[in-house]
Amino acid sequence: MSRALPRKNTQTYILLSLWNLYTYIYCMLTSQALVEMSIFGGALFMSARVSAVFFQTYTGDARYRLPERERRWRTAILALLLLMSFSVFVIYPSRLDNPSLWMLFALVICLTVRDSFTNRLLQRGMLTKPRLRSAATYALLHIIPMAVVFTVYLSQLSWDHAWPLCLGYLLSELLSLLGQRQIMADVRAGMDAQPTREQVDKLQKTLASVSMYRAFNVITQLVILAMELTTVVLYTRVAADSTQTLNRIAVATLVSLVFSAAADRWFNRRQRHQTSDPVNLMLVGLFLWLFGLSLLRRAHEPIPLATMLIGLGQCTAGSTLCLKSLDRLEAAMARVVRFAAGEDPSGYAELRSASQEWAQLLGEMTALAAMTYLCLRNPSNALVLTDINTPILVIAPLLAVLAALLLTFRFPLSNRIIDKVSWLLRLQEDGDSNPALEHQLKGMVIQKYARPVFINAGKAFFRIFYRHRLIGTERIRRDDNNPIVFLCNHGYINGPLVAMANLPVLARPWVIDKMTVDEAAGAKYLYENDISKNRWIPRPLRFPFARLLSRFSVWGMAQMEPIPVYRDNPGQLIRTFRASVEALQSGDNLLIFPENPNAIAQGHGYEVEGLGPLFSGFAMLAPIYYKRTGKRCRFLPMYVCKETHVVVFGEEILYDPDHPDDEVERISAETERQMLQLWHEAAAERPGR
Repeated sequence: MSRALPRKNTQTYILLSLWNLYTYIYCMLTSQALVEMSIFGGALFMSARVSAVFFQTYTGDARYRLPERERRWRTAILALLLLMSFSVFVIYPSRLDNPSLWMLFALVICLTVRDSFTNRLLQRGMLTKPRLRSAATYALLHIIPMAVVFTVYLSQLSWDHAWPLCLGYLLSELLSLLGQRQIMADVRAGMDAQPTREQVDKLQKTLASVSMYRAFNVITQLVILAMELTTVVLYTRVAADSTQTLNRIAVATLVSLVFSAAADRWFNRRQRHQTSDPVNLMLVGLFLWLFGLSLLRRAHEPIPLATMLIGLGQCTAGSTLCLKSLDRLEAAMARVVRFAAGEDPSGYAELRSASQEWAQLLGEMTALAAMTYLCLRNPSNALVLTDINTPILVIAPLLAVLAALLLTFRFPLSNRIIDKVSWLLRLQEDGDSNPALEHQLKGMVIQKYARPVFINAGKAFFRIFYRHRLIGTERIRRDDNNPIVFLCNHGYINGPLVAMANLPVLARPWVIDKMTVDEAAGAKYLYENDISKNRWIPRPLRFPFARLLSRFSVWGMAQMEPIPVYRDNPGQLIRTFRASVEALQSGDNLLIFPENPNAIAQGHGYEVEGLGPLFSGFAMLAPIYYKRTGKRCRFLPMYVCKETHVVVFGEEILYDPDHPDDEVERISAETERQMLQLWHEAAAERPGR
């Protein structure tokens, strides 16, 4: 069985992209120098590249690594490839008696033979061990094409015209060796994996049912597709504006390397300190990429060099951030697939490689279609700049990046889920289990689960208007094995908004059931307990506002994963505690607001300043949690002060299983005592006191 190339890591794909990019530009500029038709050289290279990738993807055992749906595209892709190649080879070069045209054919054939056959050696693992025969074959595949190209150039062209082209070819060899060296490292890393066809088919069926993998696969393919299209649009413009071959090659390569290195360094710094979610970093890259492409939207007019370089840099930096983020997510997705499959997924690397190659094939097919369009647009003369500036060429990469951006917004693989999957796999390796965590992850990974984009955006928005200074955060002792139950004052609507926007750790809130299911009941609850007491809202608008807020609440709560509290239905209250225990077992912190709004008869309810009477029922969670898990529940009081814009955290209250009869009242009383003390501490922060 032939060896499949393992999953390309980020550095590999960046090097291969730079290598193919340079070869593409080199063919364009050589074509301009030989036959004064720059686009024709690029079209020849793209036609050869698509043919090589097509046969690599759809021949031999490689085709079985593709899903059945993608295998059906074979005939259609081959027909389009033949049609476009016919257009490029036959229709565009009307003067086949031009010897320079045959020199260009020889160059493209040599580059294609060199790259295709050396890649085949690498994929078969023939260069991962010191074998004299393989090493000799590898050397000949580089030396013979180089000798042919140099002989043709030096015999047919003057020295002044030949030496820049020879020097450009040597640079192509250097980038080729750098890219292939990284491929060899990837092949060595996957030497032990030799899955059978049955194992690959079994894994494909498993992955077809994993919603998160399907979304990730589509996003990866869109990013690769966008990279191929960006290469055609942006770098064709760079090369077409050129009058000096080596200068333009140097500028394009230097700008790409500098911006790629800067983006790589920024990404690594953010990941080193674990300050950013890889999906958020990918969104930054996609926005940067999209903005860079938008700079090229001008049609039928020259683009200033500075604008061209800025667009080039932004696209390069954006695509680098996307690839780095995908590489980080790829490692996490391998663990997700291992969880979904229930065992080590044999053949996963081969499936990922096949998926990337298929996306590369589609991208290069689309790029070839664009090149063919340019060739047919002006078949007799040298292509002018206005032909390249046609806006239709910018639409395809813009749509690909935009589609990837929209899907990434909803992609749910956050650091939280990554940590949970890693935690569960470690438990399984140690022979332990966590049914609650496993059940939660199945809902997040296998079933359709969307990233709570609007809730996260809402938190960021409210943080602008409800920004508070945090005091006592050092008392928050994180422990996924035994999470924290935060206890916060309600203060009408101020407490929940401030707590959810400013809490330094994620927490699932207890929410009255009326706010999570029934819009009419939620509107009535909001009006009676909050909106009716807000004097800044005109009286006729209070209930309509409560109804609007309730509608938003029912929709938004679904993304916050709240735990419904059936306060007015004691028979259903056990569901609240059962869901809370499962959340704690799954590593989720909880956020509870224990103030009693019904204590108005005693002169209290929700208090803007101070604290109203507390429900003591929240403390019942502790004995239930201990009975289920044997762990002592940790309660942490906190107080949100509206006047001083301060959030103060108290000391942990730990459940004592040795005195279960008195613990509910003790925890409730200690919580009230601490929250009153925290209120005084927060009030003391008022300026002038």
